[in-house]
Amino acid sequence: MASDAVTPKKQRDLFLAALGESPNVTEACRVAGIARKTAYAWRNKYAEFAEAWRESLAASIDELEQEAFRRANDGSDVLAIFLLKSHRREIYGDHVEHSGGQKLTIEYVNDWRGGGGEP
Repeated sequence: MASDAVTPKKQRDLFLAALGESPNVTEACRVAGIARKTAYAWRNKYAEFAEAWRESLAASIDELEQEAFRRANDGSDVLAIFLLKSHRREIYGDHVEHSGGQKLTIEYVNDWRGGGGEP
């Protein structure tokens, strides 16, 4: 008889599947029956899980982006602006002008692809 016990591996698999459907860590934790801090602890402890997390998150964000693209094509100017700013930042992104004698360096640091997020 197969065991119906929920193992940490099953919980990780449930978490990753849910994260692949929606880029919401809290919801993925709820589906997997784990605390958020457990998910982040696993991500820090297991490199393979961390990579799978990034892949699942990227997949769900790709789906979200595709839906935004569809809606932008259906007439949403706001979504079209966001998509252009995201994909052609050098042309459509927010630009800062600086006048003065000092050199100013601005670095974009709020990028989900960088692996940031909660520890």
